[in-house]
Amino acid sequence: IGPKLPTGRSDFLDENGLILPADLQPGTGAVDGILWSAFNKYHVFKKNLTLTAVATLRLTGSNDRFNGLQKYEFGDEFQLFFGFSDRYVVGKLLIDPLLMFRYRWVAPDKAFDNEIPSTGGNWVYFVPGVNIGFNPNFSLRLSADLPLYRKLVGTQLTTSYKATAALFYNLP
Repeated sequence: IGPKLPTGRSDFLDENGLILPADLQPGTGAVDGILWSAFNKYHVFKKNLTLTAVATLRLTGSNDRFNGLQKYEFGDEFQLFFGFSDRYVVGKLLIDPLLMFRYRWVAPDKAFDNEIPSTGGNWVYFVPGVNIGFNPNFSLRLSADLPLYRKLVGTQLTTSYKATAALFYNLP
């Protein structure tokens, strides 16, 4: 349990001096509540196979835009990330292939407590990947988000395919 604090700006203007829509701003300008839970079950069916599930719920706060003339709130969001990973030792490397799924639900955005059309929806992604452990403190993760299902409310922009590379370092 914890807060998500507004660190990015939410007041960028376009070339005409008009404030950009909230979904084009780098920040939300609001304090959100975050609930997070994780589950790992090791040795599923065989020694190095692990079942993982991570759930997050973001309860959004509101931002008073246009000098307090508009109360804007992004939709609450729930995500469930689940699947399997395995472990292989190749020389001095630890190789963990991942076969995961990610479900995402987002409620419609609101302005003045009224739902905004063409916001919110449901997404399901297949997320294959691999972790490469170079030593106990340093690893690399490569993964991709491949869409399996999307049911969006109205017409809106959404991601299609995504590739991710992440470096992890454990502080002693």
